[in-house]
Amino acid sequence: MDKQVIRNNILNELSYGNMTAREIAVVMHRHGLVAEPTRQQVQPRLTELTQEGLVEVIGKRYDSRTDRHVALYHKVE
Repeated sequence: MDKQVIRNNILNELSYGNMTAREIAVVMHRHGLVAEPTRQQVQPRLTELTQEGLVEVIGKRYDSRTDRHVALYHKVE
C-alpha cells in the first residue's frame, strides 16, 4: 500500500475521534487497507504525521491486548 494512501486513511479515521495506533490499524484492516491489524502497520506513518504537526499525542489509553498504556492520537484541526 502506498504510504500517502495510508497517511490519508489515518487522518480520515482520526476525524471520527481519538484513537491508538492499534485501534487505527484494526479499523483499516477491516476495510482492507493494511495487511494485518497491528500497530506496526500504521506506526511509521503516525510518527511522520506527528512530526509534521498534523497529528498529536494527547495522552494515554489502556490497551487490554498489550496490558499497557499506549499513546492516544488526535488529528490537529
